[in-house]
Amino acid sequence: MLRSVGGVRLSPEAWRYLAVLASISIVTMYVEMVVMPSLLTIERQYGVTESEVSWVLSAETLAGLAFALSSVSWLIPTVGRESYSLR
Repeated sequence: MLRSVGGVRLSPEAWRYLAVLASISIVTMYVEMVVMPSLLTIERQYGVTESEVSWVLSAETLAGLAFALSSVSWLIPTVGRESYSLR
């Protein structure tokens, strides 16, 4: 059974993949929210400049992206098969 969202029909398996991707996105945003308030403390505690401490946020964002990509790599062979159809 395929459900339609905005003209795109998705199978139940595709909905599970969408749930996984949404969960990873929420976790990544949460971690970023935790890091943001601590940037000033990191700056003061380690005596670094504002531009240097911004690298902490950049590194965290890249780590979240790497985690997300590695978590969904098992999706790649599935996308484009019968489980996901655009009609």
